[in-house]
Amino acid sequence: MSAASFAAKARANEPVVGYWVVLDSPVSTERVARLGYDYVALDAQHGLMGYSGWLHGLMAVDAAGAAGIVRVPSNNAAFIGQALDAGAAGVIVPLVNNAEEAAAAVRAVRYPPHGMRSYGPMRSALRIGPTPAEADATVLCLAMIETPEGLANVKEICTVPGIDGVYIGPPTFAWQWAASSPTIPTWRRSSTPRWWPSARQPTTPG
Repeated sequence: MSAASFAAKARANEPVVGYWVVLDSPVSTERVARLGYDYVALDAQHGLMGYSGWLHGLMAVDAAGAAGIVRVPSNNAAFIGQALDAGAAGVIVPLVNNAEEAAAAVRAVRYPPHGMRSYGPMRSALRIGPTPAEADATVLCLAMIETPEGLANVKEICTVPGIDGVYIGPPTFAWQWAASSPTIPTWRRSSTPRWWPSARQPTTPG
């Protein structure tokens, strides 16, 4: 699936199914990407990989015909720019707690005048864009909701222009809600009912 097709499908609120990769193993990543997933997410926050892992992983995903996205280490313009320049079809930005943080993520993803992304698509220009307007129309900006503050502000986050979707982070959520283990579902009773109204917003939940 091309980056443009993946973006169009996600923005249309159609179901997209992905796989999470945490190891710097391009051959394994390519094999996973050939199993029919719409996208493969490379975990640059908690995964065991550096920048070369992002780059080689994205090349492996592209070779398999899926869309490659990166969960960046933090809501940082440098990390976001690196992931996109390496060819990511989108970024998952962790620990977004309010509309201001969501807007900062969008600015890092979009080129001027809609954002502040520096122009230097060293690899992404081979597959995405290459003009800034084309790139902005293709790549996704996904906010990860992982805290009680983020949950309380999820409606506002979903309505920030340029936020294409929200990703739920259950393990961090569980610790934030003082569960004894991320595998214990006690936090879901208090948090889950409040997710569904946001799913009716234009932004895609995931």
